[in-house]
Amino acid sequence: VYANYRRGGDAFARLRERAGDAAERLVAAPGDGADPEWCAETVARIVDERGGLDLLVCNACPTILPMWYEAATAERVHRYVADALALASHPLAASLDALTARGGQAVVVSSVYAEKAPPNFPHYVAAKCAVEG
Repeated sequence: VYANYRRGGDAFARLRERAGDAAERLVAAPGDGADPEWCAETVARIVDERGGLDLLVCNACPTILPMWYEAATAERVHRYVADALALASHPLAASLDALTARGGQAVVVSSVYAEKAPPNFPHYVAAKCAVEG
């Protein structure tokens, strides 16, 4: 299991500590999942080290904070949606050939908010709807 994180090496270390016998199977993959070059290099590394890719789970999302949609926040909302979409689409695009070669699967984690929008989260709702699309 390759675990990607941009920041949070300490959290990865704690995860390994709690993983017990599975700790040896957890491999750190620090980097920016929204960077297409990093994604391609990481998929190539996994294929080289493990012979292929069986499962991709995309669950990354920019920090979720309340934001109202108005003229003053419109650009921030647009940027949030673009950043969230990149965190799902670039790993998926980089992994498609490797997943297809092994009959693998991709899982993209969404949110109930894609169906029932809470107030002050138009950016998060739009991002999840974009990723689902």
